[in-house]
Amino acid sequence: MDVACPNKDCGHYGLIGQGNIAGNGTYQTRNGRVRKYVCRSCGTSFCDRRNTAFFDLKTEDEKVLLALKMIVKGMSMRSVAEVLETKLDTVRNWVQRAAEHSEEVNAVLLKEMKVSKVELDELWTFVQKKTVPRMERYEDDGTWVWVAFDPEHKVVLAHVVGVRKQSSANKLIKQVRQKVAGIPSFCSDGLRFYRNALLRSYGRVVSFPRTGLRGRLRIHALVPDENLRYA
Repeated sequence: MDVACPNKDCGHYGLIGQGNIAGNGTYQTRNGRVRKYVCRSCGTSFCDRRNTAFFDLKTEDEKVLLALKMIVKGMSMRSVAEVLETKLDTVRNWVQRAAEHSEEVNAVLLKEMKVSKVELDELWTFVQKKTVPRMERYEDDGTWVWVAFDPEHKVVLAHVVGVRKQSSANKLIKQVRQKVAGIPSFCSDGLRFYRNALLRSYGRVVSFPRTGLRGRLRIHALVPDENLRYA
């Protein structure tokens, strides 16, 4: 049976074809009959809608999909709620579910990607703010959205929401390395945090021999990989 146990504490979690899953009847919903299963190893009962964006929703799948399509086309959630005669909080819940499920899918699919160029940028969020931060100040404690973008395939490879400091840049570049195969070329607006973050993720440690001269002994240093290109 091509179904895996969803219980993370089970010894057969995520494994298919192990003979531990058995059918356990069906039940009727607005979207048709749903199949139930039981894991013989841990006793967990679940249905075939488990781990999907539609699990435990009372609304028809077609209506939820239509709402998501309308939002993708540029309509606001409030407008979608008015057109579909649905509460705004309900639409927000659908979007939240879809976003969380998309993140899980991206974690599986966005790996070892062949990317030649990555654009790096950070955006300042201005909701409920009146003062624009001075750009000559490198650090800022406000809320910034950091983005790594593949211009060739139009894909956002990674994003971080945080302060405009070195720690946020480090997180962004670390995510890129986890998803991209090899070392692509990078370009940015010149923010110094990117240079340090790239060196941290794509640098290599070199050792220096003793020279016998006086002064502080230089033993190790972090240098850029020879294939790293940054502009």
